[in-house]
Amino acid sequence: MAERDPRIDPAYRDSVTVAGETREVEAVIGEKVIYSWPGKIAVRTVYLPAWRAWAAKASVWQTGAPAP
Repeated sequence: MAERDPRIDPAYRDSVTVAGETREVEAVIGEKVIYSWPGKIAVRTVYLPAWRAWAAKASVWQTGAPAP
């Protein structure tokens, strides 16, 4: 079984880095991806197609750990 790719199918606690900017997924609700930046107290929301377009340029990505 292939591992889920957070650039295409993001989920809670995934991280993706593009050009030195790392985004961590806080939640996925329908077609919306809510993300934050490590160490910052701020969140943003983008639609899934925009996430995929941004993440397509990723140099590093990691699937998150299972929720506690």
